[in-house]
Amino acid sequence: MKYLIIDDEIYARKALAKRIKEIMSEDSAEIYEAENVPTAKIILQKLHFDIIFLDIYMPGENGLELADYLRKSKLTYEIVVVSGYAEFEYAQKALELGIHHYLLKPANEEKLREILKESWERSRTERKIRTMVPAEDICQIVFGEGTTELSFQSREYIVMAIRANGDIDDKICMQITEFLFRIFRENMGYTLNPMRLSELVAVCGVERGDVDKIKKELEPLLEICDLYIGISNPYLRQEDTAKAYHEALAALNNRLIDRWNKIFLYSEERIVPLNESEFQMFSQALVKQDCGLACAVLNRIFKSSIDDKCHFSQIQYIYQKIVNCIREYQFTYRKENEAVLIQSINSFRSIKEILNYFQELLSAFTDSALKENSNPMKDVVDYIHQYYYDFISLEALARERYYMNPKYFGKLFRDYTGISFSKYLMKVRMEKAAEYLEDGNYSIHQISYMCGYTNTSHFIQTFKKYYNETPAKWKGGKK
Repeated sequence: MKYLIIDDEIYARKALAKRIKEIMSEDSAEIYEAENVPTAKIILQKLHFDIIFLDIYMPGENGLELADYLRKSKLTYEIVVVSGYAEFEYAQKALELGIHHYLLKPANEEKLREILKESWERSRTERKIRTMVPAEDICQIVFGEGTTELSFQSREYIVMAIRANGDIDDKICMQITEFLFRIFRENMGYTLNPMRLSELVAVCGVERGDVDKIKKELEPLLEICDLYIGISNPYLRQEDTAKAYHEALAALNNRLIDRWNKIFLYSEERIVPLNESEFQMFSQALVKQDCGLACAVLNRIFKSSIDDKCHFSQIQYIYQKIVNCIREYQFTYRKENEAVLIQSINSFRSIKEILNYFQELLSAFTDSALKENSNPMKDVVDYIHQYYYDFISLEALARERYYMNPKYFGKLFRDYTGISFSKYLMKVRMEKAAEYLEDGNYSIHQISYMCGYTNTSHFIQTFKKYYNETPAKWKGGKK
């Protein structure tokens, strides 16, 4: 276990270090010290710590400024404030920065022991989790990219798709996996979906799996963070996990029609026949640019086709037929530069969101202020500038967000920007990297992560090729 004590008072550092070693034993406690924030930043660039013990009031930068720096740099550490000041303002600021432990000097022995023991137990669980099936293997098994076998054997297997409202960061990921580990132990593996960073996929071994029982065991997980969970049927063979993943997604998508639940079990999909005359009327309303009539027809279509037992596949079927009507209208009656890109159904969280989206889309068709030189690719460019740090690919955007053929999507993008999608993405990331380097407050490793590169060496090579200079030289010379 590694601990970092940051305090400008040498005797306070030595006293706390001694007490930590007495509680955790000399062998298991590796303790580092820093007398100020700049020194601490240098140490933190090179080493990871289980706990940072942080004084608040120090010359120069104070402890809370360091905590804010770590938060903005997306560096997650367990921080314990050990301060001689019991002021409410300090404690409130610490809570805002995600610091939950605030000890007054000299630190209470019982409370310090409790914090150290909890951290040790959590670290032990994390080590066990890290020895489970590698995320790369789960990717290959679930997404059908290889023939890798699971390292654990079980009578049956289930797949869970766990979706958050935003990206699943390291902290949320660890909370989820710690919880799953308590239920399934070593019989599980997980990965973040490389195409959707708000989704965690877990493959779990169960003994003659009772999915209703598993659903009940998962309910406390919802108290940790706001999640939706889809659970597949149990399968006897691990090679069926790719199929099980699609079942988990289908189950998860039922959140669109059932806003009262958050955990969904897969059930057989069914589609009820639709009234084709309604879609003909919708198409006619598009041609007439009658937004009111078109919206009224859409409301009728959804209302008449959905009941309490409706499956997501029914919504997907309706959505696709509406999209086909809009595409046909755009192809026949609108110029190419007036075309509106249509989002994937996976980007919505409720039927109401879908109806609101279509209403805005239809309003755009009848808006007299729609400029002749408008281009749907502007939305894509704006998206890249906003989410350059995330996993972005042409195919993922084309299929998942805009429902378009990737090759045609790429052509439209090149026509609009003058360069390919990949080169434009790299350009945006390199420009942001240069800004971060000139700022001077981030390490090259941090900037690599902040600009969407998980491999620092790849980031350095790309930067050097783009600017003909290494990030280190740029950082040192551009002030």
